[in-house]
Amino acid sequence: MDQITHIQSSLPGVRLIDAEYHRFAFPRHFHLEYHVGLLIQGQHRYAYGGEHRHVGAGDVLLMALEGIHDGAGLDGQS
Repeated sequence: MDQITHIQSSLPGVRLIDAEYHRFAFPRHFHLEYHVGLLIQGQHRYAYGGEHRHVGAGDVLLMALEGIHDGAGLDGQS
C-alpha cells in the first residue's frame, strides 16, 4: 500500500518524509521547505534541476525549497 508521512523536523524550514510507494507517481510540484529522504529499499526515479535521476536503497535525497520535481517508484517498490 502507498503511504507517506510528513515529519516536522526540529530545524526550522526542514521537513522529513517517511514514505512507501508501490504504484504511486506524483506530478511536478515544489515544497516551501527543504525535504530530506533516505531510500530504504527499492528504486525511485525523479526529475529535478533539469536532470532525470534514479536512486536506490541507501541513497539520500535532498530537495531544496521551491525545487520543482516529480517522481515515481520503479520495479513496483520504492
